[in-house]
Amino acid sequence: MRTRIRILAILGSWALLVGSVLGDDTADRTVAFGDYLFRQGDYYRAITEYERFLFLASDDPRRNPVRLKIGAAYYRGEKWEAAGRQFQELRAKAGNTESGRQAGLYLSAIALRQKDYGRALNYMEEFIAAHPADPRRDAVMTELILTHLRRQEAADAGRLLEAEIKAGETGVKVTAADLDEWRDRSQKSPRLAGALSAVLPGAGQGYVGRWSDATLAFVVNGVFIWGTVAAFDRDEDVAGSFLLAMEATWYFGNIYNAVNGAQKVNRATDERFFDTVKIRYGLTFPPDGGDNLIPVVGVSGTF
Repeated sequence: MRTRIRILAILGSWALLVGSVLGDDTADRTVAFGDYLFRQGDYYRAITEYERFLFLASDDPRRNPVRLKIGAAYYRGEKWEAAGRQFQELRAKAGNTESGRQAGLYLSAIALRQKDYGRALNYMEEFIAAHPADPRRDAVMTELILTHLRRQEAADAGRLLEAEIKAGETGVKVTAADLDEWRDRSQKSPRLAGALSAVLPGAGQGYVGRWSDATLAFVVNGVFIWGTVAAFDRDEDVAGSFLLAMEATWYFGNIYNAVNGAQKVNRATDERFFDTVKIRYGLTFPPDGGDNLIPVVGVSGTF
């Protein structure tokens, strides 16, 4: 009887050992396949494999890094709400670990992609305050300064840069020359564009360099005015009233078009500045956390 019990105990232990080894191997293969799918841009299936790993390996120390990869897959697929929920939960659970820090940086990146610059600033300021010795601190500060520029807060950006220089922080990429370039960039006044088009239809579009729109606005307004005057001269009041209404619509639309054109030109000028700075210094955000799956702002994909 004792011999039989010993044999059963040995067999049971052996089964547990084999099951553990096979389980670990299955978990490793699952993560590896998820990484492969991620690199192929098949983010939905990658998430499925990562979720499978979380189910199989309930006590594996890689759970938080894998959760980070799930959030990164949502981020790559531009599923901002799902990615945000994943990173918020991970930051709360992982705390001061690498996964928790990277989750906080991703939340900043999501806010930047959504042009919610105030929220992005809050996340970045929290990161710098909580992790002043983090090797990515200078990269985050660089993006923080650029985000103030995106909010048209050149004075705040200048104060931050000056404080960094005084503190001896030399890792920030943006320079005083870059801020001067920003201040000196060519900008069009939307108010002036609208006023010019109010005085002379098409003049505002010409001011912002959109000459085809300027020609069209001038010609169409001229035709409507000529037609309106001609109709009233012939006592065709109904036709004249109709043409006058059409002219008023086109006239105010012409003013709106001029204002909108100035704003578009300014946005394009600003984006060229940021693109130039990023290329000049090789900037990426969020900064690489050592995982080559981590995406950067500007990279997108679809599910």
